[in-house]
Amino acid sequence: MAKDPYRYFRVEARELADQLAHGSLALEKAGGGSAADVARLLRVAHTLKGAARVVRQTRMADAAHALEDVLEPFRDTGAVGRAEIDALLHHVDAIVAALADVAAPPDAAKPAASTPELAPLPVPDEVATVRAELRELDTLLDGLAECRALLDSHERRVAGVADRDLELELRRGVEQLGRELRQVRDLAEQLRLVAAAALFDPLERIARDTARRTGAQVRVETRGGELRLDTGLLDAVLPALVQLVRNAVAHGLEPPAARAAAGKPTEGRITVDVSRRGQRVVFSVADDGRGIDVAAVRAAAQRGGALAGGHEPEHDELLALLLRGGLSTASTVTDISGRGVGLDIVRVVAERLGGKARIATRAGAGTSFELAVPLSLAAVESLVIEAGGATSTIPLDAVRATLRTEPTATGLAGNAAVIHEGRVIPFLPLARALRGSATRTSGAWTTLVVDSGGERAAVGVDRLLGSASVVMRPLPRYAPADPLVAGASLDHAGVPQLALDPAGVVAAAHRAVPDARPVTTARLPILVVDDSLTTRMLEQSILEAAGWDVDLATSGEEGLEVARSRPHALILVDVEMPGIDGFTFVEEVRADPLLAQTPAILVTSRNAPEDRRRGRDAGAQGYVVKSEFDQNELCALIDRLVRR
Repeated sequence: MAKDPYRYFRVEARELADQLAHGSLALEKAGGGSAADVARLLRVAHTLKGAARVVRQTRMADAAHALEDVLEPFRDTGAVGRAEIDALLHHVDAIVAALADVAAPPDAAKPAASTPELAPLPVPDEVATVRAELRELDTLLDGLAECRALLDSHERRVAGVADRDLELELRRGVEQLGRELRQVRDLAEQLRLVAAAALFDPLERIARDTARRTGAQVRVETRGGELRLDTGLLDAVLPALVQLVRNAVAHGLEPPAARAAAGKPTEGRITVDVSRRGQRVVFSVADDGRGIDVAAVRAAAQRGGALAGGHEPEHDELLALLLRGGLSTASTVTDISGRGVGLDIVRVVAERLGGKARIATRAGAGTSFELAVPLSLAAVESLVIEAGGATSTIPLDAVRATLRTEPTATGLAGNAAVIHEGRVIPFLPLARALRGSATRTSGAWTTLVVDSGGERAAVGVDRLLGSASVVMRPLPRYAPADPLVAGASLDHAGVPQLALDPAGVVAAAHRAVPDARPVTTARLPILVVDDSLTTRMLEQSILEAAGWDVDLATSGEEGLEVARSRPHALILVDVEMPGIDGFTFVEEVRADPLLAQTPAILVTSRNAPEDRRRGRDAGAQGYVVKSEFDQNELCALIDRLVRR
């Protein structure tokens, strides 16, 4: 396989080009900037020029050199003019275009003999940040998770070592490896995330360029840039946001003279906001312009046949028509607007990500667009809490206070409540809401006052474990969704823990859940044996949601060891595993007098009749094909086998 001589250059050049774009826009915002600002951009441009020449990217090096020529007269004074900033951005565009030519690795079939080996490029302190390939990060995270699972299995074996001194030495080594592994995993997870502020520079650039072409004046305000999200999600929504910002300038903002006549500032305002709402991330673009001409939308829809004869659509229905595409209120076609395809891009992005787009407008006051998409990954500053023996997290910015309280009856549907800052707010024991477990009838609680959209609730927990920046993930596809849960994170040992949704918690408290529920009868745990981390986590989440305790094993050999360590109600076992496979595992279980009566279900991707027959012959009472997986059918099968 041919070497990729541009692998490291592409990463460095992309980072440097971003810095040049950001710095050029910052000069304009600062009225031309200072001499120090100019010197910083000159250093970045010089670094890029040198790197490009090392790898013989002449076009990119020339563009960087031209950028230096523009900046050089302002080295000692700053105060770069608007015309020069236009030129800077023009050269940045040329750099990005040249970078696109080296964006893909060379064809592995082509000989690489003509390309010299590249020496490491010097990177100054201010550009020491690089971007990693997402597939490589995902592979690293998967490998770390499997290492953690393997380390857990070794940790259990350490307890059985006969030599006490050797056991202590091994235990210290395993614990040290666990700490180091946890640190590497945390860092790798953070690398997978990027601050939402990465969206803002290209959006500000689009607003600026569109305003100069249309004669508008615009100021872009941004919020939520500190929220760290999955890079793939940001890349996916960027085209939709670009279109929304362009529309806001070209269609939403009035010309300066018209704004002045209406008593508005001549400079229009566009706000770009990124926020997290439960299991969704919301991207919004709003302007303070003229608002959408709803009458013109109605007329365009009638001309285009989008309305049924005699039907008079409501205001919101007309706005929704804009997202279908092919509908334009522009009188002429330009290179900016008039073809009616712009908002179709927004709709397509929303559908691809499983999200929704929404429009709101008010005549003379402006328009706002919201794109709400499911959360993939996000870093959230959270409070770590324990309730009913389970650990979970809740976003720190939703917690208004922590109290030590004794809930009192208040007449709120007969439920308990607390008084906080002169307000009576409902009280909800978290363990009861999540697991339906019996709660204490007396004694003080550690209580969180949780806020969501101005509504508050008091949540009782057993104790606070501290705060942490956690990487929140969506729940597995087949896991039952609970309105209290926004996703999951991993604790220090790599074990999933629930990430709570403040809105769901507050809503549950206000629904006035009854004070007590019956305590479920204790039952034996279920053993899951599978070498795939994803499958283990999925099956564990489904079984725990159904009220079962779960033991895990990563191989058939380890599964037999765990099965013999204590009784289990049932065993779920994969067929294709390293070492002994699932068929052999079940045969071993049936041959063991202590395990012979324990039901076993095979879970596999193999669906041939001979495989099913071999499973029955081995002694399995169930055979679940992964491609036909249904969690409700699995739970029903488990209940039948356990009762039998």
